[in-house]
Amino acid sequence: MMKVFTYTGICCCLALSIPMAAQQFLNGSFEPKQVGCRFGLSNGGFNARMPHVRSIGNNEIAGGLDVLSGQCGMPAAEGDFYLGLGISGNHRVFDMASLQLSQALIAGKSYTLSYSYKSANRYTKRNFLQFGIAQDSALANFGEQIHEFKGAEETWERRSFQFVAPADGRFIALKLKVGTGARIHLDNFQLECPTDLDLGPDTSYCVVEGIQLQALGDFEAYRWQDGSTESTYEVNAPGRYALEARSGECVLSDSIQIDEIEYNCTCEFYAPNAFSPNADGWNDQYLPVTPCELTFFDLQIFGRWGQMVFRSLDENRGWDGVNTYDYHPPGEYIYLLKYQFSYQEEVQSLSGSFLLMR
Repeated sequence: MMKVFTYTGICCCLALSIPMAAQQFLNGSFEPKQVGCRFGLSNGGFNARMPHVRSIGNNEIAGGLDVLSGQCGMPAAEGDFYLGLGISGNHRVFDMASLQLSQALIAGKSYTLSYSYKSANRYTKRNFLQFGIAQDSALANFGEQIHEFKGAEETWERRSFQFVAPADGRFIALKLKVGTGARIHLDNFQLECPTDLDLGPDTSYCVVEGIQLQALGDFEAYRWQDGSTESTYEVNAPGRYALEARSGECVLSDSIQIDEIEYNCTCEFYAPNAFSPNADGWNDQYLPVTPCELTFFDLQIFGRWGQMVFRSLDENRGWDGVNTYDYHPPGEYIYLLKYQFSYQEEVQSLSGSFLLMR
């Protein structure tokens, strides 16, 4: 199972030479320089009050950005203050905010952005909040769009989305789309640790030799259980293999158990040609068996007219020749078995006939 933790200092088990740095919002909780709520601030008024967040829209005449707290509305989702963003009835007049990051995003790299939001009036449900990446915080520079979502509820909710940066940029820009006089409240913007380090499930092979392990996801540095720092690892012996990978200040870890099967890929099923369900404790159920580990099992049995009389998805449960109301008559029956051994990549099929004897 994958484990995620925050890289907060020197890690004794992962000695990486890349400098510790990560993209984070410098003021993702919208804490101003001065206390007190402010409604409809002009671009200049907002920018003078709010560090590392800039108002870059054209809605200051009709009502600019709001700086709010529990004193004038609902308490913030995080910290003391939060942001109010709006759009006028004219869809060409809207607020825009540009949030500065500690470092520029890297084009082609995957990120997870999370934030808190709630509606400020009933029109919010009809509008889309859009996200863009910009290289600077010039007026009306929204940059390239990376995401949008519609609507908001009356209480704080947490939302996150993943995106691949289409270009380098040190600012995340926000604006509302569709003009109906909507306003939305926003708070607690964060870039989170990626969650896509995955070596896959534990598995087994006929022969463990030349198997390549590779972590899904894009990371800055890697360290395998033996100190190797490549992004891939060649496995030539059974055992447990572990990887730690770093992205910014986040270190993720995962491991995988690789076994070599006992029967060296000669696994087969034994399917009896008859059984006698007479409750004598011997041969009382029809069940094809194998000594090998299975990842899939589906046994279907059909009567003389082609109707299915039994089905089992449990490799330990066979057919006792009894239906809900009566015993099935003696005679010939057909079985169809679909199965997959743990070392196989595809489901296999086996079929044949057998006798029910009474």
